Amino acid sequence: MSKISYIILHHAGGIASDNFYDTSKQKFEDIERYHQQVVAGEKKWISSLGLSTAYTYVIDYGGKVTQARLDTDLSWHTYARNNDLGICLIGNFSRFELPKMPSEAQITALKPLLKELMERHNIPIANVVGHRIFRDTECPGRNLSEEWIKGLFKKEEVKEELRKTQLTLLDKLNQLLTLLKRMLAEKRFGKVFEAK
Repeated sequence: MSKISYIILHHAGGIASDNFYDTSKQKFEDIERYHQQVVAGEKKWISSLGLSTAYTYVIDYGGKVTQARLDTDLSWHTYARNNDLGICLIGNFSRFELPKMPSEAQITALKPLLKELMERHNIPIANVVGHRIFRDTECPGRNLSEEWIKGLFKKEEVKEELRKTQLTLLDKLNQLLTLLKRMLAEKRFGKVFEAK
């Protein structure tokens, strides 16, 4: 299995006959029933938990979190990202009328789940993204921008990650500089880099 690199956020969205249908009343069982039809028993898409749901986790409008797959299970929530984690927030966040945003209960459940998964799999904030990043879709809804997603994290957490990224880059540059100095000292570059 490849490394888990991303946490990809989704919404339940509308229904085939109405893109703006309010799906906030749906439960995990509704998602599972629909995904059973899509998978049609194809074993490679059935999770270790015996479920067909594409997402690793589903959070209903009341804030209940259901794990549909082990983190290491192959998933099918995002094309070509089968090893990454998918979290579906039940609801349609492309609506113009209410409800058009996740509930407070969903956000309250999502934040610690994200933190736990990011720590467990060493996933940076930059890699917590909406489905739209990998596919031509509005998912997780026109009302949930990438800025909204990053806003789930405290400013201090974002600053700390930026600091770590900068330190990592600085470490790499220092390693490269040390290597270049050693190569110059050993004259591995030949006459091209010899000082005159």
